[in-house]
Amino acid sequence: MRRHILFQSMLTLLLALGVTACENNSESAVSVTGVTLDKTALSLSVGASETLASTVAPADATNKALSWASSNPAVATVDAAGQVTALTSGTTAVVVTTADGGYTATCTVTVGASVTGVMLDKTALSLTVGASETLVATIAPVDAVNQALSWASSNTAVAIVDSDGLVTAIAVGAADITVTTADGTKTATCAVTVTPLPPGTYTANGVSFDMVAVDGGTFSMGAPYDTPVHSVTLSSFSIGKTEVTQALWLAVMGAHNSTQNYGSGKNYPEYYVSWNDIVGTGNTTGYTVNGVAYKTDGFCYKLSQLVGRQFFLPTEAQWEYAARGGNKSNGYTYSGSNTIDDVAWYVSTSSSTAHTVGTKQANELGIYDMSGNVWEWCSDWYGTYSSSSQTNPTGASSGYDRVLRGGSWDSGTTYCRVAGRYQHDPADRGDLDGFRLASDAE
Repeated sequence: MRRHILFQSMLTLLLALGVTACENNSESAVSVTGVTLDKTALSLSVGASETLASTVAPADATNKALSWASSNPAVATVDAAGQVTALTSGTTAVVVTTADGGYTATCTVTVGASVTGVMLDKTALSLTVGASETLVATIAPVDAVNQALSWASSNTAVAIVDSDGLVTAIAVGAADITVTTADGTKTATCAVTVTPLPPGTYTANGVSFDMVAVDGGTFSMGAPYDTPVHSVTLSSFSIGKTEVTQALWLAVMGAHNSTQNYGSGKNYPEYYVSWNDIVGTGNTTGYTVNGVAYKTDGFCYKLSQLVGRQFFLPTEAQWEYAARGGNKSNGYTYSGSNTIDDVAWYVSTSSSTAHTVGTKQANELGIYDMSGNVWEWCSDWYGTYSSSSQTNPTGASSGYDRVLRGGSWDSGTTYCRVAGRYQHDPADRGDLDGFRLASDAE
């Protein structure tokens, strides 16, 4: 009897221990709370495959078993590892399901035509150093599902290409630009030839601009309205063929000072710029020309760093000499003609707006818009003329205002004369005020 009682006691104890162990095992199991896929949409061409990656939550879930299914296996199948294989054109939903809890995640798979080829809009391209152009690729067929492309240059020292097909010329030479399709690795090639810039042409961040050589000489500066007329002798220099454009300003400075309300576009003159914006106001001087310290935060210095050549504002004497046509001058009242309508956008022709540069007749040196369009800052302080003969004058030694020349689209004929003068505070920004560059003779 005692043995029977002892046996029952031991059996009860063992059963209690077993239940406790089961309860402990149940408490240590971590349940699944969800599942996600790395993609919710996938495009494949017929015959292509891609593996979807699933993530079960939480990361320490006990049972991470999964099953995969395709809603339309005639379009695409999926295996136990999540590899989707495209069979024919159409759409299907690939669903992954957790064994624990039956949680699901879905990826919509679109199957389309395979790429059969690619073409470029140009098979040959010629660029000058610093210039850029975008090549356009066309994939066949047009409804190919995977239109991803990659671009490469055979000689990055000569020309580079970005992911959008923008080719930029770096140095003189030749390079092949090749575009390759992700689907089928089809290719097309454009032969790029990079040539030197012509004399007087420069490029900053892909924007080209021209400087005109002005041979030195002696001329009579001033006019009956702008006295005293006096003799000025100048050394040779270069001056901008046009006013600085909005494209060049953006290439150097990155943004306009304000909305361009009086004509907007890459070939319009930049306006609403102060003398200080051009020369700079910072503490660090980059270089000094004609007594003006060009600061490192100003347009001229920044452009010079991009191009490798010093640029500056013309002196008032340099500006007038160039406007008159230098030593090729025909003595015109306006820059290039005695008929203002031929050469200037001014109050009677402008329709109250600036105009793209270089659209009127050039002067004797091939320079545009030195009468009208926008006023142009010069480096000088505004002051009275001396009656004495001068050589390479730089203007008054001090003052309150800086010189502006040439008139604008809002000016009458008087201010558009080659001898006409005006002035502003160097900090002023005006919708009529722009500038052109000067540099030393090449």
